[in-house]
Amino acid sequence: MENDLLERFPLEEANESRNNARCNLAEFIPLRNEIYKCIDDGWSIEFIWEVLVKKEKITFSYQTFLELVNKYKTNNTNKLNHDLSTKEPE
Repeated sequence: MENDLLERFPLEEANESRNNARCNLAEFIPLRNEIYKCIDDGWSIEFIWEVLVKKEKITFSYQTFLELVNKYKTNNTNKLNHDLSTKEPE
């Protein structure tokens, strides 16, 4: 019985890690455009993170926030470039 429990610990830890990553992403994605707008306006990433944590919009670490900002930065830029290239001239 005890061996079964000890064998499950690594599996439980892996599941918890995946769930945390999903929750972090679920918190980040709705704020993504606002975050990139703040960055474009010249606000530091650390200050944006501090404000979001203080307002309880996100609950994850600065390191995780930085990773998400960097990971989705190129997607945001590509989307913006695509939107600009498909926009009809006025």
